Amino acid sequence: MNQAMLKKRILFSCPVNHRMTFEQIKAFVDYAVENELSWILLFHSVLRAEEKFFGNYENVEYNVFLKICKYLSALRRDKRICICKTEDMLREV
Repeated sequence: MNQAMLKKRILFSCPVNHRMTFEQIKAFVDYAVENELSWILLFHSVLRAEEKFFGNYENVEYNVFLKICKYLSALRRDKRICICKTEDMLREV
């Protein structure tokens, strides 16, 4: 299997945490789009600043999550990405 074929079969993932900015997450997405890669964004929990456990490392701030969702929706609307469940991606590989 050549490198191009192998690259398309690998499912890359990125755990998203509260230290990451929208711009950093967008950079991961843009890289995947430009290189035609599958990319899984892993969210543990999405919380507002006033919610309990908000400061925990694995949480994502609600407004950052909304920005990510809007960006991904725009890419999908423009037919630049496909949004699906991981199990659906695995069926395609």
